[in-house]
Amino acid sequence: MKKKEIIEQEVQKTLQCLEPPKKLPVNPYFYTRLQTRMSSRQKEQAQQDGFFSSRLWRPVFIGIIIILNLTTAILLYINEGTRQETPTTLAVEYGLNQDNTDYFAINK
Repeated sequence: MKKKEIIEQEVQKTLQCLEPPKKLPVNPYFYTRLQTRMSSRQKEQAQQDGFFSSRLWRPVFIGIIIILNLTTAILLYINEGTRQETPTTLAVEYGLNQDNTDYFAINK
């Protein structure tokens, strides 16, 4: 074969590759089975989500956590005075002298 004929054959092969592929035959029940499978997965996902991931309960739990945090902050603020008395109370109760009470000092 001549060089020109080989080039022509290669060009023809390349052009054949660029043509759209033939469509494969589709099973007539494919879409029905696909919809069934998708709906069953949605039901499974809804069952797996459970009680606590409901959109109704999320704000309730967030509100409870905020209330608990605020309550803790208020109690800590109110009990600020008793925390300063704790080292001396411990020292008196256990009979420690002044040198040992430095170990209990909170604000150094």
